[in-house]
Amino acid sequence: MMKALARLYKKCKQSNVSFLVVLVRYIYFLFFGKRIFAYKNCTVIGLKNINTEGVLQVGIGQNSFMMNSDKTLLAIDGKLNIIGNSYIEKGCRLDIGESAIVNLNKVFINANCLFVIKNGLDIGEGSVVSWNCQFLDEDFHNITYENKTEKSKKIVIGKHVWIGANSVIMKGISIADGCVIAANSIVTKSVEEQNVLIAGHPAKIIKREVEWKI
Repeated sequence: MMKALARLYKKCKQSNVSFLVVLVRYIYFLFFGKRIFAYKNCTVIGLKNINTEGVLQVGIGQNSFMMNSDKTLLAIDGKLNIIGNSYIEKGCRLDIGESAIVNLNKVFINANCLFVIKNGLDIGEGSVVSWNCQFLDEDFHNITYENKTEKSKKIVIGKHVWIGANSVIMKGISIADGCVIAANSIVTKSVEEQNVLIAGHPAKIIKREVEWKI
């Protein structure tokens, strides 16, 4: 326990976040059975709807382009399941609708990302979401045309997927394991092939048999 606290203290110091505030908030969250470490400007609405099998850390990263005054919002009307230890950086917004379930498994989400999830979202183990990305699984309007087929709007991101900065992931998209989505991509079609690089507006496969690591 002491080693874990020492690591947390070091991480808070490196990111210029108050260790005392993070610790006090953790104790508060733990009282409700939630394992959440969060900096002071993280607002949580719907705490009862968050399940933490793993630990969730919010706003304790070392992004030099973010400030502690940047606010993070977790508005959870549905369910947010933290399956493995996951990280959400400053400035993110998560709006999870009443009927939606979001599963994060050892996921890192960088700063200023927007998640508007009204149907469902899975992000697999070891995946990374870069800054300023958007996940939108609902249009909030309906377009009809002849022979239109309805499909699931849920977004499914596989294991060890890299999603580049400023990318947009639209409703009903599935991304296979090991894929890389280039920065500034707009993903409107699912990618079933593993370990490919996709890019563009709309995104398409441009390279195969890619590998990535941090």
